[in-house]
Amino acid sequence: WSERNARHLLNRAGFGVPDDLYRRLSSMTPEQAVGALVDYESSPRNLHEPDFVIRSEDLHDMRLSFRDKPEEERRKAFMKFNRQRRANMQRLKVWWLEQITTTPRPLEEKMALFWHGHFATSAQKVQASWWNYHLNSVFRDFATGNFKSLTLEVGMAPAMLRYLDNNQNRKGKPNENWARELMELFTMGVGNYTEQDIKEAARAFTGWTSDELAFAYNRKAHDTGRKTFQGRSGNFDGWDIIDIIFDQPVTSEFICRKLWTFFAYSDPSDEIVSELARTFRASNYELKPLLTTIFLSREFYSDRAVGMQIKSPVQFLVQLVYDLGLDPPPYYAMAQASAQLGQDLFFPPNVKGWDGGHAWINANSLLLRYNMPKSLIFAAANAPQPEDGQEMMSMEKMMIGAEKKPHELLREYMRELPQAERQKIRLKLARAEEDRQRHGIVMDVLRSRPLDGMWDPRALLDGRETGTAYEYASDLASNLLAVQLSTEQRSVLAKILAPAAAAKEKITRAELSERDLNAAVRLLLSMSEYQLC
Repeated sequence: WSERNARHLLNRAGFGVPDDLYRRLSSMTPEQAVGALVDYESSPRNLHEPDFVIRSEDLHDMRLSFRDKPEEERRKAFMKFNRQRRANMQRLKVWWLEQITTTPRPLEEKMALFWHGHFATSAQKVQASWWNYHLNSVFRDFATGNFKSLTLEVGMAPAMLRYLDNNQNRKGKPNENWARELMELFTMGVGNYTEQDIKEAARAFTGWTSDELAFAYNRKAHDTGRKTFQGRSGNFDGWDIIDIIFDQPVTSEFICRKLWTFFAYSDPSDEIVSELARTFRASNYELKPLLTTIFLSREFYSDRAVGMQIKSPVQFLVQLVYDLGLDPPPYYAMAQASAQLGQDLFFPPNVKGWDGGHAWINANSLLLRYNMPKSLIFAAANAPQPEDGQEMMSMEKMMIGAEKKPHELLREYMRELPQAERQKIRLKLARAEEDRQRHGIVMDVLRSRPLDGMWDPRALLDGRETGTAYEYASDLASNLLAVQLSTEQRSVLAKILAPAAAAKEKITRAELSERDLNAAVRLLLSMSEYQLC
């Protein structure tokens, strides 16, 4: 056991390395550290219920109350209702990011995020915020519980019943969406069932529907005829189909491969998957024994795993907040940024969820990642929180960290600059041929503003009052990266930290220039190594 391994465990079983938890786990044995994360029920949840979610029946009641009103009044009322519904879905993203960032149970939220991508539904179709919150609660309640029980609960959740149209699945007119995705994406994987299995399973799930709040079984809509599924025949219903699916060894293998990929690395060997699947089946699909086996395996801490996984946008942003020590975190900005980086919570791109891995990185998202540390610092210092019913701020406003118009901010900033700098900016603006070009120049200038007074980077060097520039560089790298820098990289970083200091000269932390320290941190956070965990 080592600090490296404790950091790796927290990166993968959580969203980063809060200092207090890191110090506590690194002082334990491996079994104690894994147990502290997996058996988290003894820690208080620290979860506050959202009081803003809109139940779908509110729309029904509204339609009734406005039934006899003039057309214009009805139109305005429904426009306002829809704005509120959209805004509340945005608030739900913020609410979840706050839970993720502050939870004393990081594995619970990490698993909730995994299940959100595995059993994907989108608020693009399922618009009621209460339905989305309810399914999110199911993911949290069953995060490390029984996989079969979780699958049943998801299948009966109003959000999933509507997303895959099983609430329209009736005798004589079966809808195959849920039955197909249940086998293809959620439990067995492609190649382990037939098209006939899908048709028969769809018949078995007829009658599974819901009212506005909960699951409802419509017996009149259920097909009571004989069905043949996976080689078995009988008068099956949906519960029988799930029983049969979980009798198949491929089900344990499918989900074990996916969990190993999520927590360790992609393309695990058949031996690893088979061993995990045996553990999973032996525990009757309980997740805790499986997760404990993964986190205590030597392969989980191998060079193939440590520091080799591209951070998801949520992981990247939450870890940035931890690393920068932003308090309070700018949750609205984080929610907007996560969407821009490709992981829009409650809005996965399709029923497959997010692809993850290399799909997180492209030319646009990488540039956004490089600029994100500074943007979050600006947002934490300046960005106002939207009021109830308001949409979140645009990415542009988040990037400059204020609600004022860009040209107003530019005028304020230029008053602080030397005359020569002001002239350079004015000359660039004068040469711009169109408004779009001028706007780009304004934004570039605003993004380049120094962070003086907004954030103190010396907190990252807490614990060392005196040292060489090389030692300070080593401390920074150890605090921010999951892998070691090369000697050459550390030397470059040391030169940026203290350009005037000799290699072996001892300097105090107070003697480090805030501007130089900010530059060194910015460099570290824009390295490819920081995109990995």
